[in-house]
Parts: sequence; C-alpha cells; structure tokens
Amino acid sequence: MKDRQINFGFRIPEDQLKKLKYIAKYDCRSTGSLIRMLIYSCVKKFEKEHGEIS
Repeated sequence: MKDRQINFGFRIPEDQLKKLKYIAKYDCRSTGSLIRMLIYSCVKKFEKEHGEIS
C-alpha cells in the first residue's frame, strides 16, 4: 500500500526557488518531484548514518 501524501507548504527564498526550478527543468521533472526526491535522499542518508526512523 502506498503512503498517503500530505500537502505541506513552506517558505523559501525566491533565488533558491528559481535555482530549484532550473535544476528540475534540467532533470525533466517537476519542482515538486525534485523536492520530494531531495527529501527522500536526505532521510535515507540520515537513516544510514543513525539507524532507521520509526
């Protein structure tokens, strides 16, 4: 079963958002999917170093 997705808004400096949009376009993905991938990578790295988060 797939995890339920929840909307989550946050503030980001405009220049950083422009850079994220550029990277997303370069990778042929949406900005939202890029952010999800970055969060996923961050969590996986943390869990590898510190153990699984329950």
